[in-house]
Amino acid sequence: MLLTWGSIAPAYGQEDSGNTTVSAQSEPFADIIVTARRKAEASQTVPIAITALGGRELEARGITKLADIGRSVPGVVTFPATVRGSNTPVFMIRGIMNRDPALTNDASIGLYFAEVPWARADGANAALIDLESVEVLKGPQGTLFGRNSTAGAILVTPKAPSQELEGYAKLSAGNYDLLGAEAVINAPLGDTLAIRLAGSHEQRSGFARNVTSGRRTNNADSYSARASLKWEPTDFFSTTFIGTYFESDVAPDGSKLIAIPPAAPSAFVSSLYTRLVDALARTKALGKYEFLSSMSPSVFAQKINGVPSVLTGDPYSRVKTKSIQNSTTIDIGSAGILGDLVLKNIVSYRKVENAYTSEAIPVDFLNVSNAATLSVRQFTEELQVQGSKTNFDYIIGAFYFRESGKEGNLAYSLSPISSLTDNNIVNTSYSFFFNGNYSLSSLGLNGLSISGGVRFNNDRRYIDNRNRRQTTPGQVASPQYTCLLQPAIPVNDGSLCSFRTSRVFSEPTWNIGLNYKTAGSLLYATVSHGYRTGGFNAFATSLPVTVPFNPEFVDNFELGAKNDFEFSGLKVRWNFAGYYIKYSDIQRSLNVLTGANTLSQITVNAARAHTWGGESELVIRPTANLELLASYSYSRPKYDQFTDNFREPSSGVIYPIDISDSEFTSVSKHMVNVGARYTIPVAGDKGEIALSGNYYYRSSFYNGADINTAQCTVPGNPNPAAVYTNCYNRASRLPGYGLFNARMEWRDTMGLGIDTALFVSNLTNKFYYSNAISTLGTLGGLAASFGQPRMFGGSVTVHFGGHRN
Repeated sequence: MLLTWGSIAPAYGQEDSGNTTVSAQSEPFADIIVTARRKAEASQTVPIAITALGGRELEARGITKLADIGRSVPGVVTFPATVRGSNTPVFMIRGIMNRDPALTNDASIGLYFAEVPWARADGANAALIDLESVEVLKGPQGTLFGRNSTAGAILVTPKAPSQELEGYAKLSAGNYDLLGAEAVINAPLGDTLAIRLAGSHEQRSGFARNVTSGRRTNNADSYSARASLKWEPTDFFSTTFIGTYFESDVAPDGSKLIAIPPAAPSAFVSSLYTRLVDALARTKALGKYEFLSSMSPSVFAQKINGVPSVLTGDPYSRVKTKSIQNSTTIDIGSAGILGDLVLKNIVSYRKVENAYTSEAIPVDFLNVSNAATLSVRQFTEELQVQGSKTNFDYIIGAFYFRESGKEGNLAYSLSPISSLTDNNIVNTSYSFFFNGNYSLSSLGLNGLSISGGVRFNNDRRYIDNRNRRQTTPGQVASPQYTCLLQPAIPVNDGSLCSFRTSRVFSEPTWNIGLNYKTAGSLLYATVSHGYRTGGFNAFATSLPVTVPFNPEFVDNFELGAKNDFEFSGLKVRWNFAGYYIKYSDIQRSLNVLTGANTLSQITVNAARAHTWGGESELVIRPTANLELLASYSYSRPKYDQFTDNFREPSSGVIYPIDISDSEFTSVSKHMVNVGARYTIPVAGDKGEIALSGNYYYRSSFYNGADINTAQCTVPGNPNPAAVYTNCYNRASRLPGYGLFNARMEWRDTMGLGIDTALFVSNLTNKFYYSNAISTLGTLGGLAASFGQPRMFGGSVTVHFGGHRN
């Protein structure tokens, strides 16, 4: 096992009251209050690898959206969903993620807003406004958070209403026509009631250009709003309502053809291969942020075999989310042998709508586009009983989750025959959980404690699949279809193609740990078990493919330490954790034998793997005005078993192929972040100037395809010319990159209660690719997504009331 590292928050992560600046020399490191164990605790006292960022630290690091946390949190990678774009971020922790955001798949990372799970990441890239903190928990969190949190959880906590009249208004402007507005107001409504309102709008021109259509992409145009109402009539009862709204309407993120295979991967592509070579040459001649695309009206208007496309107009990506939730707490007090009790109930409703177009390969000589829609409603209910005694504290809870919705996908690829994926989904889950911590001080073992918990999960998946293929090419008004999962009869009513099936999955998740606390240090060792539920293949085109895939499992072994100390007069905070993970029944998309000599691409439980590594975070305070920070993560996942199937074209014989040399996608072996913050008080109570900067680096990584083996030959196949074309995905390795970000802020400028700031991201204007999708083994291309170029601007914030945000 490797000793490595994990979780920290420098002092400026805390909010300050009024205009008071805490002296770094007279005070220890400030600690962010976290809810990693479903109760409020200082982050340094929690035996979990946590990175917690307070509201001011988010701003200082230039983190304006959840997708930005990857460059500040070791072991975490974020990027836009390959198909759905920037409105749907993908998160990865310690090499574990779920690339497919379909309703039939659950994520590996729990995303929580004010303790409510957001099962779908669509719309999760809303602006991070008026927040108390963002916490990233690493390792399986299934006991307390459930919902398939095998890799970890991300907790977003908004600021709560208070009894102060306060707020601020902020205006921002920058390059690429950036305009932003943000406002917050908090007001008491009597002695027991308070309201807090927050809203923002951002618009920015795109930095990339689709030369086929002439339209700019990678732009921003979004609105966010939140209203919170808190009623606290007594000191033992409080209830808080929160409503949110988010809307974004942008052009889909552009991607660029950067590679093609050395030979055509299929007979169909062989007739187009010379055009692929030409498209790659023309793409290389374009500007850095220019690309060809099939998502263009001119390509939609092309005819294939004399038939026009069913897709028309400009591409789009539109997301809208709404939510309302309530959290009610009752402090019962002493309850005899049960100790002091607190009851807490959390209930929520969320609706997500998403509509977008995407393409499989960015070329302009054939139409490989599709249009998709999603509409889903989510309801959750959670009841907790929190208890504490002299040496023992615990939480008992019950949780219910239900989401229902519809997901459709109209694909128009390579022929005038469109296919329609049309599914109704109902996912339900209920669970019961217990978690506790027992101090062994009563046994004379001061500082030593044991912690553990268990959660019993039951997940039901239901799908009504109406997948069909159009039989009237190009007919838009009243197209005829053939059902794919029912008898192949011509229909124009999708309900006639209905194929319904359901499945129940259950598994206990648990954790156990031993912790040792001394003055300034916490040592911990934990073992935890997580599970991600199974599901269905939403894009099934034949009955064998409708077979559900089973859950995947994670067993995590971890050692860690959190330390605050002084060294040669320097105040130091150093947190580190090392882990070893066993990963089994991994859900992967493979070619599976689904009939006599018939292979279909299907999600199955295909692999076993292990990974080891960890994270380290360090903060050093040389003086009262200077803080230095550094973090590092190392990750080394490896497949222990991973097998695919190859069908010999001439004979039809199926040959298994060992592909366990494939690399985990999106995993960088090394990730580094270093930064500094220097504050300069301005004489005469004219405020404080803060200069901050950080450098983020990640090493190279494979991307775009789970199968990227170097195995091109087919063992046992007598045909020496046979090629396992998935080996072409070995070329999908993207280079590493490093980014500089900087910020200069004058808080309370000239003592006027105004904050002014200048900011820049990607200071050196580094060109890099953040993500990719590989069809090198099928259609014949590697399409890479652009990372943001240099972005700079300034902001002015006007505060009012007694508390500075």
